Amino acid sequence: MVPPAVTRWPQRGSPAAEGVSSGSEASAAAGSAQTADARNMATCPGDPFKMDLRELAASFDGGGSAATFTDGKAAPDVDVTRHNFEVMLPIVRRYLAACDFFAFDCEMTGLFLEGQNHNFLDDMEDRYARIARAAQSFVINQFGLSCFQRQEEPGPGGETMYLAATFNFYLFPRSAKGGAYVASRRFMCDAESLSFLASQGFDFNRCIYDGVPFIPVKQRDEMLRQLDRDTNTVLGGGEGPRHDVELTKPEDQMFVQELVESVREWLASGSTEPLDLPAVNGYLRLLTYQALARPEHFGGPLGGGPDWHPGFAVKKVYDERNCTRVRLVRCASVAEAAALEAADREGRRGAVTTAAGFAAVWEAIRECGRPGVGHNCLFDVAYSIAQFGEVQLPRTWDGFKVSGDGRASATIAWGCAGTNS
Repeated sequence: MVPPAVTRWPQRGSPAAEGVSSGSEASAAAGSAQTADARNMATCPGDPFKMDLRELAASFDGGGSAATFTDGKAAPDVDVTRHNFEVMLPIVRRYLAACDFFAFDCEMTGLFLEGQNHNFLDDMEDRYARIARAAQSFVINQFGLSCFQRQEEPGPGGETMYLAATFNFYLFPRSAKGGAYVASRRFMCDAESLSFLASQGFDFNRCIYDGVPFIPVKQRDEMLRQLDRDTNTVLGGGEGPRHDVELTKPEDQMFVQELVESVREWLASGSTEPLDLPAVNGYLRLLTYQALARPEHFGGPLGGGPDWHPGFAVKKVYDERNCTRVRLVRCASVAEAAALEAADREGRRGAVTTAAGFAAVWEAIRECGRPGVGHNCLFDVAYSIAQFGEVQLPRTWDGFKVSGDGRASATIAWGCAGTNS
């Protein structure tokens, strides 16, 4: 049975109901990566359930070529891949904000580790421990989300009527591109699980080639904080006075001397090509940033000045082997350097947001304030929190219920898993 409308949910028009962010760093980063159309869509008034999902997707997709719908179903059903994810994300947010409840279901590459199959004598602590271990080893390769809105007018027979919209997200943890380094994800597959998916017509090629990438929200936020720390290191900024590393080892002194000489030669040559410095470890990279931030190394006054500039901007890049490199880009003024550095920073923030992918949907789910409905959904919830939310699950069942992904566990309403407990 479909549940009736209930009270004490966020009312439409409230910040939670309209999908207004709490102002977190992550939400700001995600917002900055949206296109102008997507931002307009997120704030545009109107109930999406009173619109045609196909036309809605097409209007923000230049004709809708990237959105695949399943015909012959009573409710709209759209496949979401990495090709149309940016277009569909604000639409999904609007449906979550306007719905009365949502339903969800996941497909995974496996359920149980070897020797860890479900035992009917397990208590909830044992069962959770098995699922938590599996959630760190297998991955979700498809996430189904349906949003439901109760209609004020009853049906012809007096029955309660609901409108629904369904989104099928193909997921694949691909390596990030464009300046956001994410280690290649290793995960396990269970032959029986893959065989079941194949028997149901699951498109593995589409999953791997077109799947939406994902990293946990917690990891995304840490990457954004690290990006800001890197920016402050490169620019010599940050709060309080800068404390440089004292060069006491001859090899460190030689490294800095050779570095400064190579940069001076590049500047003197007049070359407009960027200068890629050799890949080094984190400590030597810190010494590199420290040396590049000293004006006296490049003919400037001690401590610099408001109008003095060394003639280059500093960028952090990754080579084809994902090794961190420092790149110097020639520029003529402080203003030009600031513009280059700002564009570089925004590009890297956008790359992180793109790499996080489905994490934005998970964030919208946990912030929408609506109850969720799932069948035997402890697997779905645990896997989702581990892969889209918190990286590591709590060690105990009680800890999972209390903390887990805080807002997510509250939104998903543990009552929907109660029949399995």
